[in-house]
Amino acid sequence: MTYFTSDTHAYHKNITRGVSKWKNAKTCRDFDTPEEMTDALIKNINRAVKPEDELYHLGDWSFHSKENISAFRNRINCKRVHLIYGNHDGEIISDRSLHSLFESVSFYREIIVQGYKIILCHYPIVSWNKSHRDSLMLHGHCHGTLENQIPASMLRRLLDEDRLDIIRSLANNEPVAGWSPGGKRIDVGVDTHPEFRPYSFSEVLQIMDTKTFVPTDDHV
Repeated sequence: MTYFTSDTHAYHKNITRGVSKWKNAKTCRDFDTPEEMTDALIKNINRAVKPEDELYHLGDWSFHSKENISAFRNRINCKRVHLIYGNHDGEIISDRSLHSLFESVSFYREIIVQGYKIILCHYPIVSWNKSHRDSLMLHGHCHGTLENQIPASMLRRLLDEDRLDIIRSLANNEPVAGWSPGGKRIDVGVDTHPEFRPYSFSEVLQIMDTKTFVPTDDHV
């Protein structure tokens, strides 16, 4: 089985509501301490992902120290964890001794799972490799807050059809069947999963089946 997740932010204080210094508590996770949050992450990961499975982590692994990076990895049972670097993974990037904690490390990755081409990057990409040929784009970074960005071609069509109702719904970031401004792209960050855990590939496919390809350039 193949799983995907991102933005675990293990041991991150400010993302933890109980000790955060952030003014906007809505962006915090509902835990009293970063240790409690990290324990929940590990429990949920190990419950979903078995030791023989493969886990792709799309960045922002953990916070504060080399020891926390290792501690978080050592408590995850999955033997094959691939890390795609995020903007908070500078210590892992610079310290090569930490690379051995992972099956692989990279800034960007393209893989094939069950015949599907999948593009992996910490950051969302609007026009990715083979997007016009049913490839899938998985990312993190946004913690589920990335709002709809309606391509001009889709907007023109909706205006021509006088579908202001759909435009209004998409502008309010509401889902509309048959209309997916981001195309076959999803944020697999742990905050976006209803069970605060990694997505299985079958879950990814179920979500992608509700989305349609939206051309944003001339690769059609």
